[in-house]
Amino acid sequence: MEHVGNPSSVITRLPVLHIPHTPASLISYTISVFSSANYDYKKKYLVTVTARYDGSCRFGTENRYGLFPSIRLGWSIAEEDFLKESNTVSEMKLRASYGLTGNDQIGNFASRGLYGGGGNYSGSAGILPSSLANLDLGWETNNTTNLGLDFGFFKNRVTGSLDLFDRRTKELLLDQPIVWINGFSSISNNVGELQNKGVEFEITTVNVDNGGFRWSTSFNFSKIKNQIVKLYDNLQFLPANPGIAVGQPVGRDGGGANFVAEYAGVNPATGRPMWYDINRNITYLPLAADRVYYGSNLATTFGGMNNTLNYKGFELTTFFVYEYGGIISDGQYGFLRENGTRLSLNALRAVNERAWTTPGQMTDIPRNITSGGGNETRGAGRNSGSAALLKSDFIRLSQLTLAYTFKPNLINKIGLSRARVYLQGVNLWTYADYPGYDPEFTGAGTGSIPLTKSYTLGLQIGF
Repeated sequence: MEHVGNPSSVITRLPVLHIPHTPASLISYTISVFSSANYDYKKKYLVTVTARYDGSCRFGTENRYGLFPSIRLGWSIAEEDFLKESNTVSEMKLRASYGLTGNDQIGNFASRGLYGGGGNYSGSAGILPSSLANLDLGWETNNTTNLGLDFGFFKNRVTGSLDLFDRRTKELLLDQPIVWINGFSSISNNVGELQNKGVEFEITTVNVDNGGFRWSTSFNFSKIKNQIVKLYDNLQFLPANPGIAVGQPVGRDGGGANFVAEYAGVNPATGRPMWYDINRNITYLPLAADRVYYGSNLATTFGGMNNTLNYKGFELTTFFVYEYGGIISDGQYGFLRENGTRLSLNALRAVNERAWTTPGQMTDIPRNITSGGGNETRGAGRNSGSAALLKSDFIRLSQLTLAYTFKPNLINKIGLSRARVYLQGVNLWTYADYPGYDPEFTGAGTGSIPLTKSYTLGLQIGF
């Protein structure tokens, strides 16, 4: 009788209580139960089932616990008879998975009503409410579906993977604005749903391997689309943050879509900055109703490429990274393109030299105003709306390393088992049509320092 399967492992973990050791966090704890089971049939068909049950004291009493299961399926196609003897295909595996995970990354007291000092009762000191309680606050849940393919060709001279994914984040944990009559501006709540979907691809190739010389290349590519699917009370955007809007992405650093008035350039006759209103007419003083979606500060396409060359102990490695699709607000650049009242201190020379000076001049920088606070009369500031938003597309030589590893017969005589000398450079070159300091230097306040070039000469030894 043929054996039809093998339960390779079944693991169950007992509840684990986690209590941080820092005094400020002693009131925060999580408790978890984790179980996993694996099964394979002839190394062709693979199944993994996991389940965890988590509890967190950060949530309301009715929603402290959550069950988060997952399942992964695999089909090793290379083990099938029609590929097992192939000289071309060395690996081929199809994967599919679905799973839930929970997120409790909020403040320790987000669900609780708190009191603080600073109150004044008829001239006497006292305490007063500082935040509202939400006993219904619960887990933010991530539902992830993934379909993937792992491949290898020509005895794994070419390897890589392709993944398609769809991740739904439900019951988003955000601050919900409330009317001021309550005495508070917001309350922590589960307010909506976010979707992330996209494709990830990576490939590694051994281009040359003739014994003395070896050259390999790795390349990866990711394209992601994220958007708010829904908000509480069927709102189309958060009242306190219109950048968090249905159908629009959520960006990095807690930001969202750029929801602003669109910059229309400089009036060549007067040098005044202009914007479009909601009807696409020119205005010098855009209103809140004139705001439109103007991209996200989160790149939609990104990845990197690594090349490694080895020859008789010498090694040369180059690592490039790239990003495309982001529209960012660079606080430092905005500071350095301010109006004429601060030219001597802040303005970039390249910006100042493009400023409008003569009727009929075509430029993207308005005239300098040296009085009245630097703003046009009955006009918006020169950095308003999309005027100071920038494309953050770039390709960067992130790291370059030249190294030499000494042969054992040379270093063993002096008691060393290994010796390697290297010269490394970081952030050596960037290709970007970007007027600010650095396309990765985003949203930074004044006085911050962007990425810098650095060089390191080092020696690694082993005994």
